[in-house]
Amino acid sequence: MLAIAGTDTKIIPGHGPVSNRAELVAYRNMLVLVRKRVTAAVASGLSMEEFIASKPTADFDATWGKGFLSPEKFLQIVYTDLNSKRNKF
Repeated sequence: MLAIAGTDTKIIPGHGPVSNRAELVAYRNMLVLVRKRVTAAVASGLSMEEFIASKPTADFDATWGKGFLSPEKFLQIVYTDLNSKRNKF
């Protein structure tokens, strides 16, 4: 999507208001960083509860934490997914 989106491209997400390329880049960067944080937590043996209690998305919550998923629910989904993938290998 980013490869074809220009500065004037309007992004229509599945949830939330119409967006643009710059906001899509910021969202992607947030997802990449959250994935790194969750991966590190899983690798270090932190339980999901311990990880969520550490508020690992606090720096993003004002911007991204008021959508249809709470930060806690979002982290549960990502942690469960990455932990299950780690356990498959």
